[in-house]
Amino acid sequence: MRCSRATTFVRVDRDPIIPRSVVEDVLDHLRSMIHRGEIGPGGQLPPERVLASQLGVGRLSLREAIATLVDEGYVVSKRGAKGGTFVTELERPFTDWVKTMRKNPEVLADILEIRIALETRAAVLACERHTEEDLEEMQTALADFNTATSVFEKRSADNRFHHAVAQASASPRIIRGLTVSRGELFPPTHTQMYEELLATASTDHSEIVAAIADREPERAARAVEEHVNDTRSSLLALLEQPR
Repeated sequence: MRCSRATTFVRVDRDPIIPRSVVEDVLDHLRSMIHRGEIGPGGQLPPERVLASQLGVGRLSLREAIATLVDEGYVVSKRGAKGGTFVTELERPFTDWVKTMRKNPEVLADILEIRIALETRAAVLACERHTEEDLEEMQTALADFNTATSVFEKRSADNRFHHAVAQASASPRIIRGLTVSRGELFPPTHTQMYEELLATASTDHSEIVAAIADREPERAARAVEEHVNDTRSSLLALLEQPR
């Protein structure tokens, strides 16, 4: 008589799969753009038909996503000849983000840890792989940062600077990872903390560019880590302030 052997199955360990809708993907994308400073208060989103085409989604899904952004205080829709969808002053989204981080400090810590890991590696690779065009992008963003006249202009230039460093790494996965992690941070720009953070950013950025231009990876990694740690300290101090 033949003995049958018990079947052994491979254990599949992973986080639960949570189905996502097109609307949720659009929401994440637009929120992330606003968080990174790619579009700031008063900025207008493209017309519905154009934006739907750019995102590759249906207009009904886009309308639902925009309606949610209106409810969350990110945008306001105006009718008439000068109508459209415009980004608000973002006070409520800023406040909500801080509340969320206060309830989940481990989330903020994790976002900053991955930023340090990815940005330092991006800087090291940028030292090896950058082109003259990459350096020009960094220097242009730095110059725009220094001449910006508003907090949101500075935030936009800051985002372009960090994106230029990531691009210079020539690593699509690092670029994608940094785009996501930077979109998860949303420091309240109307606070004194953020103005103080911006005051030191120009010096930090200048050191990062110089290290990359001189192809000194250890120096570049150290400059990036110090820069992100300044952000970490400022955000943690903000979360510890009385409510």
